[in-house]
Formats: sequence, C-alpha cells, structure tokens
Amino acid sequence: MNRLRCEHARGGKWAGIDINAEDVRDTMDACIWEPAVVKANAIIAATEAACLVLSIDQTVKNFRAPDGGQLPDM
Repeated sequence: MNRLRCEHARGGKWAGIDINAEDVRDTMDACIWEPAVVKANAIIAATEAACLVLSIDQTVKNFRAPDGGQLPDM
C-alpha cells in the first residue's frame, strides 16, 4: 500500500495493484477498468431497488375511503 500511495503522490492517477506480479502498475496501460464497471452496476442495481421499494410503497399505501373508512356491515 505504501508503494501505491507513493505512486499516487507522484501523480500516477492510474496506479493500481497488480495481484499477479504483486506490484504497482499503471492500470490504464494494463486495460484494467473493472472497478468503474462494478461501480456503475452497483448504482444501477441500487436505483432499481429504490424504484421497486417506492412502487411497493405506493401499492400498499392505504387511502381513506370517501365515507370515512368505516367497515362494511356483515
């Protein structure tokens, strides 16, 4: 982690960890872009989940009946 922090301090904004070589390398040159894809998928999934919760909330919401909400006679 110290080597990665040093590389970032030197201006290496694309520096990342290469787990195969156990070293720091330029992730742009290595074509490593998965973290951005993972973040985008997480945001999309969270948005879909929030929309689902809101739609269920709208379905379950109990609006008052025009007659005051009295129970019907049996």
